Amino acid sequence: MQKRTSQLAPRCTVDPTETVRAQFLVEVEARPPANLAELNRLFSAWVETVYHRRAHSETGEAPIERLLAGGAPALPSPAALHEAFLWSEARTVTKVATVSLHGNTFEVDAALVGSRVEIVFDPFAMEAVEVRFQGRPMGQGLPVVIGRHSHPQARAEALQCFTGLVRQLPVYVLELGRDLKSTPAVIRELLASLPE
Repeated sequence: MQKRTSQLAPRCTVDPTETVRAQFLVEVEARPPANLAELNRLFSAWVETVYHRRAHSETGEAPIERLLAGGAPALPSPAALHEAFLWSEARTVTKVATVSLHGNTFEVDAALVGSRVEIVFDPFAMEAVEVRFQGRPMGQGLPVVIGRHSHPQARAEALQCFTGLVRQLPVYVLELGRDLKSTPAVIRELLASLPE
């Protein structure tokens, strides 16, 4: 049996949308704005001059006074900000104290063998990862096998480089004093199939 939403969470005694309807929209209906930009300008002005200045029915304070009484908000440190954007995935440590993550294998502390650990990592720099067990840091996971050294599209550039070298093959053959006609048929076909 499903519960109704009114049974799940207590309702706020003052509904902000009701306040907007009762106070702001009444003013707007008297003189409708010409476009959305003007409506946004009027709403911002109403919030700053009316809504934020009146005492709230539950707190007894104006919202702007309550905000300013707390002082300036604390900004996070660069380390905390970096931590907030790290990715995390759960992995089980293998018998040989390694974990796999996106094609890479990392060596972790041998005491974690068989345990389910959290791997915390920067998706743009996977040279090392942080290993956590039950919320506690357990050191770094060091790469054993790097399966993806570069972006997959980098392979196309390597292929272009190889193709350029193969195109120069006839020059090298002629430099050795051999004629291209004496080159095996397989190589002649490969050279003929290369784009100019």
